[in-house]
Amino acid sequence: MPGPLAPLTVLDLSRVLAGPWCTQLLADLGATVIKIERPGTGDDTRAWGPPYLKDADGHDTSEAAYYLCCNRGKLSVAVDFTTPEGRRIVADLARQADVLVENFKVGGLAKYGLDYENLARINPRLVYERLFGPNLGAELVMGVPPTIKTKAAGSVEFLNATGTVLEVENWAPTLLLNYHFFEQGATWRPYVGIGINYTKFKNAKSSIADDVDVGSSWGPAVQVGIDYAITKEISAFASLAAVKVKSKVVASGATVLTTTVDYRPTVYSVGVSYRF
Repeated sequence: MPGPLAPLTVLDLSRVLAGPWCTQLLADLGATVIKIERPGTGDDTRAWGPPYLKDADGHDTSEAAYYLCCNRGKLSVAVDFTTPEGRRIVADLARQADVLVENFKVGGLAKYGLDYENLARINPRLVYERLFGPNLGAELVMGVPPTIKTKAAGSVEFLNATGTVLEVENWAPTLLLNYHFFEQGATWRPYVGIGINYTKFKNAKSSIADDVDVGSSWGPAVQVGIDYAITKEISAFASLAAVKVKSKVVASGATVLTTTVDYRPTVYSVGVSYRF
């Protein structure tokens, strides 16, 4: 008994996982799925093993189980669409298809004339689905906050001190993993992030002791930011991150006194990013 999608033809230009899994489900529901693969090697996941499919004698073949689990029930055609002949073949298949699925990066198929704008001209009824990967990014912020100065307050051991109890410089890189809203290619893309901050203190001075030791600090960071697309690959960004810094301070003089540096600075960053 044919499935509910039996009348549909799907042209599959996707690779690896998300796209192939999507089109496999369409094939399971009865659609005719034509998968375009690179001549010679095919989809990258054909070689992603072990495990591999075994032949009748129990020996491994060159077909990875990963590939077979994401491409069940499809027809496969080896086409090099970087060539004029290959582009013509794919365009002819798209002219007859009902649905096209691809997961190339933004603009990846436009240079071959296989993007939606071009294919819609030859097949106005074509449903063109572009899957994009997780909008994840990483950002390393090299923050150098101003020198910290602490008056005699908050710690019983320091209440009788006068002047600047602690003056210390610091070096504070923050590594953030961020998530961008909206798909790649959008002009404005807000994002949020979480990460970790490392603060290294140096050149500590105190009015109550000649020898002051301030330990380094590891702490969490949260971030909000905005990304502006200048070109398809280059973007400008601005963000701010709230960081927690807490470290033990030991001041050695006539007596040994201890306290903590505990504060939550905001780290601002602006820059230009390149999307690979």
